[in-house]
Amino acid sequence: MAERSGATDLTTVASNASNSNGAVIRQSASRPASADERRLSAAIERQRKELQQLQRAHDDLTRKVEALEKRANSWRGALDQLKDLPQQRQALESQLQSARVQQVSGVVGNLQAAAFGDAGSVFTRNNLFLAGNQLFWIFLDPVLRQLGVIRGTSPGVVRWLAPVGSLLTGQLALANQQHVRFISGVATVTPGTVTLDTLRDRIADGFWEKFQRRTDIAVTAVALDQQPFVPFAEVRQGVLRVGVTPLGKGVGEPPDTGGLLLVSVPSLPQRVRVAWIVDTGVASG
Repeated sequence: MAERSGATDLTTVASNASNSNGAVIRQSASRPASADERRLSAAIERQRKELQQLQRAHDDLTRKVEALEKRANSWRGALDQLKDLPQQRQALESQLQSARVQQVSGVVGNLQAAAFGDAGSVFTRNNLFLAGNQLFWIFLDPVLRQLGVIRGTSPGVVRWLAPVGSLLTGQLALANQQHVRFISGVATVTPGTVTLDTLRDRIADGFWEKFQRRTDIAVTAVALDQQPFVPFAEVRQGVLRVGVTPLGKGVGEPPDTGGLLLVSVPSLPQRVRVAWIVDTGVASG
């Protein structure tokens, strides 16, 4: 800035000198110029040209200084960005960690929906509870940050524990309920006997006592082997009873010829496969 002020003063002096010289030349134009005056005029003309060259050099120098200032400002901005690079990197890592936590939370939500959710309707009690449980753990960390309980940009302990908390909450609230209405299986039965199969491992803990007391449980049985048997099945006190009854065949009247009618009775098989389905009830699933 000092160089600019000095150059301005120099320009002012040159302008004043040029004006003065012009006035002298105009005054002397009315009379014949002497040798001294001609030398003085030539010297003044040289000074004017030198001053013009100096002015052009000054303008060029000013442009170069302004270009250097712009470059310095750009370098200063680059240095400021380099100073902010660690903070930007930390913010990016925080965003990546938050994205990973959200992905894990999404997996947990899908797992709970598959295990405890109800099909056919969105707004059932279990589905609404699972959705509310997931949303609670997702927004717990932002709410605590808004209240000032948690500070900093990195994911806190609450956010990292959100998937585990959501999973445990759903497990404690819904694991003891019966979520499967129809249970099925295949029993291998010996004709003349009854096969017993407890259904304890297929019924939820919270529903087992009620299931044992029921006497209206619907059971369907179908013989898988092409044999002359009628399958039967029932549930008593939580135990499935499966068996088969031989299918009786009547013997027709003997022919008019008076000959003998030979009836071939096939031997009964040793084992028969019976498929069964138990309906645990509409209220349970």
